[in-house]
Amino acid sequence: MQKIEKILAKFKKVSLGIYPTPLYKLKKITKYLGGPSIYIKRDDLNGLGLGGNKCRKLQYLMAEAVRIGATDILTAGGIQSNHANQTALAASRLGMTSHLFLGGSKPKKYEGNLILNQIVGANMYFCGTNDWDEIIKIMKDFEKKLIYKNKKPFSFPVGGSVPVAVLGYIEAFKEIVEQLPSLTAIFHTSSSGGTQSGFLIGSQIVDIPVSIYGMAVAKGMLPGLEGYIRKLITETQKMLNIEQKKLRIILDNKIMGPGYGIESSAGREASKLLAKLEGIYLDPFYTAKGFAGMLKHVKSEKFKKKDNIVFIHTGGYGAIFAS
Repeated sequence: MQKIEKILAKFKKVSLGIYPTPLYKLKKITKYLGGPSIYIKRDDLNGLGLGGNKCRKLQYLMAEAVRIGATDILTAGGIQSNHANQTALAASRLGMTSHLFLGGSKPKKYEGNLILNQIVGANMYFCGTNDWDEIIKIMKDFEKKLIYKNKKPFSFPVGGSVPVAVLGYIEAFKEIVEQLPSLTAIFHTSSSGGTQSGFLIGSQIVDIPVSIYGMAVAKGMLPGLEGYIRKLITETQKMLNIEQKKLRIILDNKIMGPGYGIESSAGREASKLLAKLEGIYLDPFYTAKGFAGMLKHVKSEKFKKKDNIVFIHTGGYGAIFAS
């Protein structure tokens, strides 16, 4: 783990969350599946708002914003984006103004994360489209207006998935291995690729053969998501000055359901199962689908009873309260 510590020490970060987050065995889920031991990594309990995996990325992203003296933070996401809400909270905490560019049309009534964004004072812009390229263009045009007004904006894309943000989940990989050295596989929900890239590079740095399963939930992201992850891994490897090794990417989009930001029947059932057996909630649009995917893979693949599997709870509670 010292290799990861040495690499991360070269980069600045701001403290936004409480780490390490808990990791413990889901005893009833393990018994229900009747196979390997299932653990949960509670990145929903990091202390920033309602928690979530984006906080780890934001600790490195916002350090760069602080360094350049940013006044305004811009990012994009789906209408119930947990990333957008976590960004708004981080910006407010650091004395910056947040601007959130959200997919779709403005709803008649705010629900879920939209209420949380409103509470923290975020500026929300409903882009009238779910085309990410178009949303980013709208965001970049607004960024130019801020520069014209002598503001100093700092922007990052959907999910904050850029090389410096990947450091957050390289650090998380180190944390998990220290908590569970006999780790076999990690399952997590994937839409922009930063979390999976971090885990894969973390395993590369310490040379530990852990299978990283990304449960893809963004419409149309495969096969494009794999290509994006490969690009992100290569860019991060270059940034870290480590071997540009081709890493094995495991993605499954068969648990996506009707599309990104839409509940799935498998996700609903998985969410109910975890709540009833272990007393843990999952958001219906994102994390629940990832957990459903893990259940499917553990039931169908040849994991051994001695294997240890970790599911990453990536947060997103605000979306539970959106219809």
